[in-house]
Amino acid sequence: MGTGMSFDAAKTYASAWQLESLSKEGETANSTFYSCHSQKFGSGLLKVLTPSGLSIEKNGFALLARYGPDLAVEIFRYDETAAFMKRLNGPRLLDMSDGGAEDAALDIQMDITRRLLDTE
Repeated sequence: MGTGMSFDAAKTYASAWQLESLSKEGETANSTFYSCHSQKFGSGLLKVLTPSGLSIEKNGFALLARYGPDLAVEIFRYDETAAFMKRLNGPRLLDMSDGGAEDAALDIQMDITRRLLDTE
């Protein structure tokens, strides 16, 4: 999915979910991230999956929503392809990886996964 197509998808979600002030934050091979604002939920992050991201993260948003904000991140709206979620404080894992701290970012991801699995 090209950048233009991704932004078109983001605009579609912004309209459907009443999100304002859409601004691209970053992208990976699997998704594109946009900061935005909702009158109902406040500031947040819109994550839109690419086709490759959809094949990898297809049920990820539903899983995060199921576990809720105490164990994961608060998901305000989602479907199979995109999610509008609460913006968390702290460094972004993407920035950590890009800055050479791949091991630290992976440790955080593994810790979150471990906590989620311990709740089952």
